[in-house]
Amino acid sequence: MGELMLLDEAVYQEFAERWRTAPVWPRSLAPGTGAGFTLYRYQDCARVLREPRTFSSRAYEHGIDLVMGRTIPSMDDPDHKLHRHLVAHAFRQAALEAWAARVLGSIPASGERGSGRGVLW
Repeated sequence: MGELMLLDEAVYQEFAERWRTAPVWPRSLAPGTGAGFTLYRYQDCARVLREPRTFSSRAYEHGIDLVMGRTIPSMDDPDHKLHRHLVAHAFRQAALEAWAARVLGSIPASGERGSGRGVLW
């Protein structure tokens, strides 16, 4: 199978530092979402996901939704939950493992030449 691309060690160190010193970063790391926050602690992320009346995903409306149309990540409940349930089966562990084996197994190893079919590079 192919190898996963890992972030540079410096990025992990920066994440760890923010987790310790500024777990609610007053800037979004998601391109095109405008003003926002980046959270580095599990409990903060869990709170955001559990309090839709306080927190919203509407920032995506000014970014990815302009290109792709309305997406599940940009929906708030109850629409998000309804649409997520329609596709949840495709993201179960067994389905992802089967997909990974099929897709990653078809990627040529570094330095090998692909067939040219379905190759993105």
